[in-house]
Amino acid sequence: MKRLAIAIALTCVLGFSVYAGEIPSVPAPPPAAPTATEGDMGAGGFADEIIDEFVLAIFGTFAG
Repeated sequence: MKRLAIAIALTCVLGFSVYAGEIPSVPAPPPAAPTATEGDMGAGGFADEIIDEFVLAIFGTFAG
């Protein structure tokens, strides 16, 4: 019986120590309002062409 009481007391002590470091959190901020343009900013694919040229130049350097 004494061991059972010690085990319960130890469980309670360790259980309460788990909650000692708990930090209360605030509600999450609301999501940002959607902008007028979703996705592409209207560069007309110019950025994709530049990236393709850089990738081809890098591969050409290693292939040659």
